[in-house]
Amino acid sequence: LLRLSVISKRWPLSALIKHEGDYVEKMCVKISEAIAHDLQERKLVSDENDENSEEVIPEIWDAPKEVHNLVEKSVVAGLSFLFSSISWAVADLIQADEEDERDASDVVQMRERLVKLVALCFEMYVEENDTYSIHHKAFARKIQTHAVITAGDLRNLFPKAWAKKADPILRALALSDDSHLIGGSVRFFRSQEELLRSPKEIKEVSRNLLLPIARGLCGNWRFGNRREAGAVLNHITGSGAEASDIVSSMSKHLKKVEPVRLLEAHMASIRQAFEDWAESEPQEPESENPSEEEIEDFEEEEKAHLERFDLIEQQAKRLSASLGVGKLSEKTLKPALLGFVREGVRFAFSTDDPNGGEPLFLGARLPFLRVLSKYLNWIRKDKDDVAALQADFNEKEAELRNDSDFGEVMADDLKAMSIFRHAGNLGTFFVEDDDEKTKDEESEEEASIASGGGRSRRLSHGSSVASIVSKASTQRSLSPLKEEEEKDLDEEGGDDDDNSDGSSKQVQPAIPEEDSEEESDEE
Repeated sequence: LLRLSVISKRWPLSALIKHEGDYVEKMCVKISEAIAHDLQERKLVSDENDENSEEVIPEIWDAPKEVHNLVEKSVVAGLSFLFSSISWAVADLIQADEEDERDASDVVQMRERLVKLVALCFEMYVEENDTYSIHHKAFARKIQTHAVITAGDLRNLFPKAWAKKADPILRALALSDDSHLIGGSVRFFRSQEELLRSPKEIKEVSRNLLLPIARGLCGNWRFGNRREAGAVLNHITGSGAEASDIVSSMSKHLKKVEPVRLLEAHMASIRQAFEDWAESEPQEPESENPSEEEIEDFEEEEKAHLERFDLIEQQAKRLSASLGVGKLSEKTLKPALLGFVREGVRFAFSTDDPNGGEPLFLGARLPFLRVLSKYLNWIRKDKDDVAALQADFNEKEAELRNDSDFGEVMADDLKAMSIFRHAGNLGTFFVEDDDEKTKDEESEEEASIASGGGRSRRLSHGSSVASIVSKASTQRSLSPLKEEEEKDLDEEGGDDDDNSDGSSKQVQPAIPEEDSEEESDEE
């Protein structure tokens, strides 16, 4: 398999084999079946009829690690060979004369087999805990790493845009449903993010995980998944120079293709980063008389938590700066930005749990205003936008202050509102009394406080925060990811690319792609 994978990158196998007919295709089928068999034997087993049943580790994992190492190398070489074979077949099909009888069905079948095989590779996913052996986890990581690379290659070889082409062959080859590829890639990518953010930069992680996903987005951005893009944009800062270069290059390309969609991906990025931060709040020691060691551990965790928020603010600042230097580089972003900030304000004042659980405590998301304030330099350039945002913000703040639980809102959270007002030139909040309009007690000093103040959540309620902010575990973001229905950011007419036909699917472990869009092909 290794020899085949190396040779097939240089020459089409059909040119090296004397056999005629569909010999190469039959060889691909046999290799696919062999790889699928080896992977199926190693899948965790669970009762499909019982959602609460525990997954069982197959007995084959008791075999010596050398056996699994051999299978892992075979899978990697096999995927590489299969993709090269499909690539040669696509090239022959596209380059054939139109007068010749052309049929894409064989190539499509080869591709579908490989897509299913890659999806099976992603089913090797296991948690990084002591339940699984070291070689089991290493096997899962290596298999999925190559699956991410192959998924990115497939999405670029069969772009969705081909579905709009006049040539029936290209339309047949378009990979319209890549949800399994996106879902598996992002789930595994999210599980390995700590490696990207490690103090010692590991360039291979960026090239093997971040780059393939970024390439897939660049090749299909007119139909791109915003939340997938948001997961990549999270690494524009804090993940080393290699990751920053990849994300910046991707961002520049996406902005040229669909700038408004990119802005929506910005929202997905900063919201996800904020929610992850909120869920990672350190827990106070349960003991009434904690030891010095417990107190020191808690203080270290609290310090790391605050530093993580600083990184989110830096991330938002960098993303905002990528929209232009001095002025927006794309005109279509101007009307969309007001809608973007309004949606961010709505989220910051909201208390609903997207998972359908208990509502959050009042003001739980107000720190998000600090993150969102990094985009207000674009709003300040237009007086009408400032006035519209000020009216919205006044309304939201009035609702907050009139709530019976307002006295429970943390001072740091209220400070976030002051910082946001100051950054956006939104003035000071006024309260209507029975007799006269009086200025709120916030001082100008507080309004001008830099964003580097305290950002701790309501730590005295730490145990409730972890359960209320998200009922799920920290692996929640690794589950099937469905694109949320985005509110129209373009107040003047919307993002014309975001039409829905309700065709989303939710398939394990995929991220169901967002609703398909009716778009005209510009080429």
